[in-house]
Amino acid sequence: MRQFILILLLLCGYMLCGAQATTVTIDNQTPGWLSSKINYGDQQTIENLTVTGYINTTDLSFIGTLMQKHSLDKFLDLSEVSIVGNATDNDDELFHNIFNLSTNTNIRKLALPKTIITPKPNNKICPLIYLEVDTLIYGSEKCSEYNNSLWGYVFSSGSGAKSSPKHLLFRDGMTTIAAYACDNYSQQGSGGNVKIETVSCPNSIKYIGKNAFRDCKSLSTINLPDGIEEIQESAFEDTNFLPDTLILPSSLKKYYTTAFPKKNGQTVVIPESVVEIDNTYQTYSNTYNTWYTNDYISSTNNYIFIINRVSPPSFKYYSESCLTKSTIYVPKESLSLYKEKVPYSKANIKKIPVSVTGVTLSIKSATINVNESMTIVADVQPSDADNGRVTWTSSDLSVAKVAWDGFVTGTSSGKTIITATSVENPAISASCEITVHQPLRVITLYPSEMSLKVGESFEHWSIIFSPASSDNKEVTWSSSDENIAKIDANGKLIALSGGSAVISVISVEDQEVRDECNLTVIQPVTDVVLNKTLLTINKDEAERLEARIIPETATNKSVNWQSSDVRVAMVSQEGTVYALQTGTATIMATSVDGGYSALCKVNVVENSGINDIKEDCNYQVQPIPGGIKVTKAKYVKVTNVYGTVIYDGDCGEILLSRGIYLVTIDGETIKIAI
Repeated sequence: MRQFILILLLLCGYMLCGAQATTVTIDNQTPGWLSSKINYGDQQTIENLTVTGYINTTDLSFIGTLMQKHSLDKFLDLSEVSIVGNATDNDDELFHNIFNLSTNTNIRKLALPKTIITPKPNNKICPLIYLEVDTLIYGSEKCSEYNNSLWGYVFSSGSGAKSSPKHLLFRDGMTTIAAYACDNYSQQGSGGNVKIETVSCPNSIKYIGKNAFRDCKSLSTINLPDGIEEIQESAFEDTNFLPDTLILPSSLKKYYTTAFPKKNGQTVVIPESVVEIDNTYQTYSNTYNTWYTNDYISSTNNYIFIINRVSPPSFKYYSESCLTKSTIYVPKESLSLYKEKVPYSKANIKKIPVSVTGVTLSIKSATINVNESMTIVADVQPSDADNGRVTWTSSDLSVAKVAWDGFVTGTSSGKTIITATSVENPAISASCEITVHQPLRVITLYPSEMSLKVGESFEHWSIIFSPASSDNKEVTWSSSDENIAKIDANGKLIALSGGSAVISVISVEDQEVRDECNLTVIQPVTDVVLNKTLLTINKDEAERLEARIIPETATNKSVNWQSSDVRVAMVSQEGTVYALQTGTATIMATSVDGGYSALCKVNVVENSGINDIKEDCNYQVQPIPGGIKVTKAKYVKVTNVYGTVIYDGDCGEILLSRGIYLVTIDGETIKIAI
């Protein structure tokens, strides 16, 4: 019992899993065994079936059962199937029972095999007449004029016929659609091809036979690819294919006026490739069992023909009045040829209007400055178009304006689209993008002058850009002497050493746009030193002191001089000391920068010359110009008041500058004032 339940559960699971399948592809290599390749669950739920390999009538019957009793109702693809027969099958009857169903099915799309055997006309059952589909895919490159007709097995006047798809697709590779392929003329009132709405022809089609789609009343959409060379008479007669403008394939060689239905005022565009126009229209008289040839182009209707051929195509089967109400447009160089040739001469002959097909502009994009201008040139194609005028527009007038001749003027910063539109056909236009740039004209830098001490920094600049709406306000900085001052990319200035430098701010966009700041870097005074700290000077004489500023690179080296006792000694602002009377005074030099001071003690003495020489000494000392002369001595040493040795050696002439000196002669020291 448990085993039975387990088996049952497994079977149910299998069936449930199979029930999920909606699309199945089967490669059936053994004819007659297709049913065994699809499990039971899939047979119940299948919606799309693709079969490859080989099938026979047994397999066809199984497929018909799937469509009739189960769920196969979306797409059956037999494109890659080869149909084979049993030993007893007649090749002409192989396809009879493909879907010989007594009740309607709901298959929406059917792709027939690429190779189909056409049934004989006396076959009792047409294989697809009960199959109502939306889309039928048919044909192959092996189809010829004589074996691709659908009438015998797809469309039928038989009682209860349901076929005739809405959409008929011929496979790529086909070169011919046979005469009477989908002819509905003899089937009116009994089903037939009344449901066909669209026909899709591949690019490979070269030939469409006569009456191929005659009387397919619902047919309104047909693609006619370039490459078709012949569409024979009545191919689409009495269909609903009635475009206002019928454009024939550019490769068509012969135009049958009966190939398509006509309506009053319709325009037919006949390509240059057409060398003959056939106006034959035949009617059949049951009374006399006779065909009558008539003019198809009626003199009561107004037709428009555009013939793109310089040499007039020959016109077959016409009466004198067949074109009397028609208008024919021809190349301008052929006007006289058409006006002289019958039956064209009966029509209103005019030059083919040269319409605008395109517009191109001289630029795709450009940049101009505010208040600057440029001209955009519009090239209208073709160059000989009857109306080559364009209108100009700007998508944003606040950015740029455009004149009637394409003259564009920038008004403010931004982007705008300039468009030239054909006056003849506003649907044809060309555009370009114009960027309007507001350049920087002036930079004003504050401060324009400044002083910094060594080691100080500054970065609080004020920059005024003009105009204020400039697009690019990026700037760079520079120093004329980076030994004195450096400035970084952000405008931070550092004073390095005393001196002057020019700091510049420069527009990145235009280096001619700049401004400057004159910088003075101050080197402060740190000390003052005098050349003498003690000065002995004779009364009524003068001597100059020198003040040395530290450091030597100090910016302000000015000093102020002052005497502690102007009665004894006075000092000029140049540092010259004037001895007025004997005594002592202190001379002070003070730096203007920093107030650093240095002192010199001044002793003012009488002009005593050489003092303290003993009468009983063995040497002689006497003054000479610029010094003294020592004789009768063995050793002489001269030092100044600072203790610096001026001379050390033998006696003789000793040159000395003004001042007080101590002279040691043979161990005895005397004072000398020079």
